[in-house]
Amino acid sequence: MKKKKVIELIHYVISLLAEGKYKEVYDLDCRKLLSIEEIKDGVEDTDSGLTLTLQPLKELKGVEIYDIEGGNEVYVDVELWYGGKASDTTLSISVIDNRKDTYDFSIENIHVL
Repeated sequence: MKKKKVIELIHYVISLLAEGKYKEVYDLDCRKLLSIEEIKDGVEDTDSGLTLTLQPLKELKGVEIYDIEGGNEVYVDVELWYGGKASDTTLSISVIDNRKDTYDFSIENIHVL
């Protein structure tokens, strides 16, 4: 899988989350492990009172990407940013190569580490 495409997809998903487009994220999620409400709660349930902001794309380039057995899927934990700064809230996401021009994704969890 191409790291650049993985990072761009994750950046796009975070941009939708930052815009509050939880239903759209849910609709695009290929496995739907979390409900719309669970996605919303994961993003908005923060003690800081700050809102999710989109981190610069360059900040995502350093994330660890873990290959899943089989070769067509990777797993990534991404720090979410609130108020323009990194937080302890993490987006756990799988990216799947669907053998087309784009990749699919599935949000595995949104949680505080």
